[in-house]
Amino acid sequence: MLGTLLKPYEDEMLSSWFARLAIQNGIDDVKLFLQAYVTPYKKKKFILSSDSCTNQYLRFFCEVTGCSSYEVLANHTEYAAVAPFLSAYRQTQIMLAAFGTPMGSSINRFIRETHTCKECQREKPYVRISHNLPGVRACWKHGCSLDGKPVEPEDIAFARYAHEFLQEKIDCNVKQLSGFVSKYGIKINPFDGFQKGITKLMNVVSVEDLKSGIGENEKVVLVQGYEIIQGNGVITEFKHSCGTHFCMNANGFNLGFQCPKCQKRMTEGERFQNYVDHVGGYELLSPYTGIGNIVCLRHLKCGAVMNIKASRFLEGARCTCNYYHTPDEIQKTISQFGDFKLVKYEKEKVTILHRDCGHTFTLRYKNFLKRPWCKKCKPRFLRTEEALRNEIKAIAPDFEYVGGFTNSASSFVIRHKCGFEFCRELYEFEKNPTCPQCQKWKTGERRTQFIEYMGKEADKVVTIKEMQEVCGTTYGNAKRTLQRMISDGIVERCGRGKFKLKERR
Repeated sequence: MLGTLLKPYEDEMLSSWFARLAIQNGIDDVKLFLQAYVTPYKKKKFILSSDSCTNQYLRFFCEVTGCSSYEVLANHTEYAAVAPFLSAYRQTQIMLAAFGTPMGSSINRFIRETHTCKECQREKPYVRISHNLPGVRACWKHGCSLDGKPVEPEDIAFARYAHEFLQEKIDCNVKQLSGFVSKYGIKINPFDGFQKGITKLMNVVSVEDLKSGIGENEKVVLVQGYEIIQGNGVITEFKHSCGTHFCMNANGFNLGFQCPKCQKRMTEGERFQNYVDHVGGYELLSPYTGIGNIVCLRHLKCGAVMNIKASRFLEGARCTCNYYHTPDEIQKTISQFGDFKLVKYEKEKVTILHRDCGHTFTLRYKNFLKRPWCKKCKPRFLRTEEALRNEIKAIAPDFEYVGGFTNSASSFVIRHKCGFEFCRELYEFEKNPTCPQCQKWKTGERRTQFIEYMGKEADKVVTIKEMQEVCGTTYGNAKRTLQRMISDGIVERCGRGKFKLKERR
C-alpha cells in the first residue's frame, strides 16, 4: 500500500498525479514508483508510462489505492473530451485498453507530449489536461503560448472552446454528434478527430447547445451479477459480483465486454463468440483465428452467409439486408435536412423533390446523406480550382493545391508545408489529410519513440541494444524497426550495428 495518497488537482493529468505521488513516497523515478506500488511483477525497463487515457496502469492503480475508476478516467484523462468524436466501437477499445483485455491491436494515444503554462505553474505546479488536448497551443486562462511559438486569437478561442468541451463531458459518440450538428450545416465524421471536429464546431454552435441538444446516449442493459456505481453512456463504472470495479461504455457492455477479471480467463476466440451471441441474429460457422482474419457468419434472419474480417464485424459491419430502407424511413431522414419529399426509391437510388425551389434530382441515397442539400439550387459538388484551393486549406491549413484538377472526381497534386508533393482525390484527402513523406516519421508507437530518442542530440549514434533498453522491447523488434526505418529513408547506418537519424527533408 502507498505510504501517502495525495488527491489529484482539478484537471490534473494522470501522469502528473503519478509523478507527484512518486516524489511524496520518496521515489524520484515514476517507473520505479509504478513498479513498486502498481505492477511489481514487471521489470522497470518494460514499464511504458503513457500520458494518454490508454495508460495501462490506470486499472491497477485504482485496484491498489481504492480510487474510483470513474473519477480517475473522467476527471484526469482526456477521454471525456475526445470520446464524442469516436465511434461506439472505438470507445469500447479504449475502455478495454484501460480496464480489460484489449480485443485486437492497441489504439492511438491522444497525448504524445506534454505542455505547461508558466503562469498556471506559478499558481500551482502540475500538468493540466486542458493544455494538452489535441490542437491546443495556448492557455485557455492566460492566453499565452504553450509550445513557444506565437499564438493567434483563433488559437486562444480554440483553447477556450476545447476547455469548455472537456468540462461539460458531453455523453455521445460521433454518430450522435454528427446527426445533431448536421442541422447547423456541419459535417462531422469519424476521421475528423478532436482537433478538426472542434475547429468545425467552435464558430457555429456553443458547447451549452451541444450539451442540451444531443439527447440521451445508449442506455446500459444490466444483467445479473452487475450493478452501476456511477456514470452513464460513454463512461459507466460497474461492480461485478466477483468484487471487480471497472469502466465500460454502454455500447460495449451491452455487446458483452463486461468484467475484465472474469473475461481474462476466456480465450480471444471465446470473447469473439461472446460478442456474436450478444449482437444476436448471427451464427459463427468457422473458427475464430485472429481479429484480422476472415470469419464465416450466417445471418439467421435472411439465411445469407457472410465472409468478413472479424475486426469489421466488431466495428459494426452487418449483413447487407440490414442496410435496406423503407420509403417511410427515408422520408423521415431526409426531412431533417430541409423541405424534401421522396418521389421515388429504387435500388438504393432516390428521386427527391426540393419544395423550396420546386426541382427534383436523382442520386444514390448514401450520397445524399453525405451531402444533404438540393443538387439544383445548391450544386456544391461542382467545384472550380479556386473553390478546391479553399476547401483544401479548410481541411488542413498545412497543405496547398498545386494543380492537375479536371473534375470533382479527379485526383490532383497537393503540396505539404515540408515541400513534398503528392496526388490525391478530394474524398481520400478528407478522410486522411496527411503527408505520405511525413507520415513515415510518425507511423507506429515504437518508431515514434526511436525518432524522439535519436533526435534529442544532433547526429546521435545509437545501437540496437540501446534502443531495446530505451523503448522496453525485444532485441529482435528493435532491430526490425531500425531496418524498416533505413528502407524508409529515416535512419542511416554509420558503422557496424550503429545507426543515426537522417536529416529530415
